[in-house]
Amino acid sequence: MTTSLHRALEHHQAGRLAEAEAIYRQVLAADPHNADALHLLGLIAQQVGRHDDAITLLQRATVLNPQRAETFAALGASLGVSGRVNDAQQALMRAAQLNPGLADAQLNLGNTFDAAGQLEQAIACYDSALRTRPTDDIAHAAHGNRGRALLALGRPKEAIADLSAAVRLRPSDAGNHFRLGVALERAGLRDDAAASYRQTIALDPTLAEAHFNLGVCVSADSDAREALAHYNEAIRLRPDDGVIPERVLHAHHYDENFDPRASFERHRNWAARFADPFAAAAAAPASHPPPHASRHDPYRRLRIGYVSPDFRRHSVSYFLEPLLAAHDKTQVEVFCYADERTRDQTTERLQGYADCWRSITDMSDQQLAQLVRDDRIDILIDLTGHVRHNRLLAFAAKPAPIQVSYLGYPDTTGMRAIDYRLTDALADPPGASDAFYTEQLIRLPDCGWCYRPDDQAPPPDRDGNADGITFGCFNIAAKINAALIAAWSAILRAVPNSGLIIKDGQGTPSPAIPRLRLEFERQNIPADRVEMLSYLPDFAAHFGLYRRVDIALDTFPYNGTTTTCEALWMGVPVITMAGAHHMSRVGCSLLTAVGRPDLIAHSADDYIGLATRLAGQGKLSTQQRRDLREQMRRSPLLDADRFARKVEAAYRQMWIRYARG
Repeated sequence: MTTSLHRALEHHQAGRLAEAEAIYRQVLAADPHNADALHLLGLIAQQVGRHDDAITLLQRATVLNPQRAETFAALGASLGVSGRVNDAQQALMRAAQLNPGLADAQLNLGNTFDAAGQLEQAIACYDSALRTRPTDDIAHAAHGNRGRALLALGRPKEAIADLSAAVRLRPSDAGNHFRLGVALERAGLRDDAAASYRQTIALDPTLAEAHFNLGVCVSADSDAREALAHYNEAIRLRPDDGVIPERVLHAHHYDENFDPRASFERHRNWAARFADPFAAAAAAPASHPPPHASRHDPYRRLRIGYVSPDFRRHSVSYFLEPLLAAHDKTQVEVFCYADERTRDQTTERLQGYADCWRSITDMSDQQLAQLVRDDRIDILIDLTGHVRHNRLLAFAAKPAPIQVSYLGYPDTTGMRAIDYRLTDALADPPGASDAFYTEQLIRLPDCGWCYRPDDQAPPPDRDGNADGITFGCFNIAAKINAALIAAWSAILRAVPNSGLIIKDGQGTPSPAIPRLRLEFERQNIPADRVEMLSYLPDFAAHFGLYRRVDIALDTFPYNGTTTTCEALWMGVPVITMAGAHHMSRVGCSLLTAVGRPDLIAHSADDYIGLATRLAGQGKLSTQQRRDLREQMRRSPLLDADRFARKVEAAYRQMWIRYARG
C-alpha cells in the first residue's frame, strides 16, 4: 500500500473521514484502477450513509480484486440497506466463500435470508458468525437476530437463550429486551416477560408495543388497573392503531367495578374511530365493491359463514362444534373462515363439518371481505368480538347482507355493520339489556349455548381421600378480584375444615399466585387452606382435578362459561352470582339450562350463604356426581340437534326479514 494510502488509512481509523476521503480521491485520480482506494473510499461512503456511492465504488473494487472477501462483504451490506436483497445475498455468499470466518459477512448474509423468509438458513449464518466472534458487537447482533428468527419459527424457548445473551452483551438495547419479553411470554413465563417489558420501557418509554405487552402480562395477573394504564399509554403513543384500544375494551371486563353503560360508549367510540372509516374507504368509488349477489328467495338454502381464529381446542370450539356438527345441510351451506395460526385434532374435526373451509391467516381484512363477497355469503357470523386476532374490520366493510355476533366476546361490538347478536333471555333479559348493544339481540329459547364435553374428561367419580369440603375455581386468574376473594374467604371461615383449590387457566407458572396469596393473607386465611395451581397442558390431568372438588365457585362479575360446563360435567355443582350485564349472567343461563337454578345467587351475601348451605349437606357421592352428569346430558345444554334447529330458525327469520325488505 502506498504512503498516501497509509496516511489516509490513519485518518480513516481515527475517524477523520473528510481528510481520509480527500486522500483516497487523490490516489484514484492518479490511479483509477487502485482497488484498495476504491474499497476504502466505498467504506467511507457506507459509513456516512451514501450507500448508492458505496455500491458503485465497491462494485468497481470487486472487479479489480475479485478475491477480496471484505469488499464483497461491504458491498453486500450496502446492497442490503438499499433494499436490493437478492443482490446483497449474492455478494455476501461470495464473501463467505472467500473467507468463511468473516463474521460480519455471515451476519449480513443471515439477515438477507431472514428478509427472504428463509429462517433456517439465516440461523445457520448467525451460528457461523458466533463461532468466529462470540463476545463482541457482532455476537450481540447475531444472538439478537437469531432469537428473532427462532421466535418467528415458533420456538420461543430456544429464542430465550439467544435473546438473553444479546441482552447481556448490550444491556442498553431496548429492542432485545422487548423481544426477550415476547419469547418469555410465549413460553408461559409471564412474570419474567413483564420484567423484560419493564426494562424495555425504562430504556425506551416511547415503545408502544412494550406498554401494550406489559398490559397483557399484568392483565393475566388480574391487575386490571395497571393493565389499563399501560394500554392507555400505548394508545397515547400510537393513537392510530386500532388493535390497542380493543385490548382496553376487553380489559375493562375484568374490573370488579365494571360499568355496562361506560363499556357501551367505549365500544361505540372504537367503532366510530376505526370501523366506520374502514367501511367508508371500502365503499369508496375506487373500491367498487360489488353489491350482494344473494337472491332474495326467503326459503332457499342459506350460505352461512363463520369467522374465527379459534377453530381449534379452545373454549369457543366447545360451543361451536355441536352447532356445526348438527347443522341441517338441506337448510344451510356452511363456510368456515379460519385464521389457522394453530391447527390440532379439533381443527380437523371442525373442518370435516364445513362444506367449504377457507384459510384466511395471511389475508388482509380487505381481502377477506372480498372473499366473503365472492362466496356469496348470506349470513356472516363473527365468533371473536374484540379479542385478539379478530377480523371485525372485514365485517365493517359489510361483505354479507346479514352479519351476526356470537360466542367469543361478552359484549357488543359497537358496530353498525353487525346486525344481530345471538343470546338468550337469561343472559340478556329483555328491556334491561337491549340498551347496551348496537346489535339487535336475538334471544334463543332455553339457552344461548350448546356444549360438547371434552373427550378426555374421565368419569365423574370423587376422590374420597380428602377430609372436609373442598371448594374450587378453575377460571383464569384475571377474573379473580378482591371482592371475590373476600367472599371466598367468608365461605372458608363459615365452613370448618374446608379448603379451596384455585387453578389458573393460563401461565406456567401462574403469574397471579403471589398476588392471590397476598389477598388471602389480608383476609387472614391461612396459606394451607388455599392451594394454588398453574395451567395444566395435560387435559386429562386438568379434568382429574375436579375429582378433588366438592363445590365449584364461579367468578363475579365476570362469570365462567367453559369452566362452569366442565365442572357440571364432572358432577360438581357450581355456585354463581347473577349480575346486571351479560358477562355476569352466563352462569345463570347455564345453570338454569341444566335444571339447577337453585345454585344461582343474586348478591354476595346470597352467594356466601348458598355455598355454606351446600357445604353443610356434605360431600356428594360418586352416584350423585354421575346423576348430575346425566342430568346435564339430558338438558338443552347438550341437545345439539335441538340447538341447531333453534339457531337455523333464527337465521331463517333474519333472512326472511332481509328478503322482504
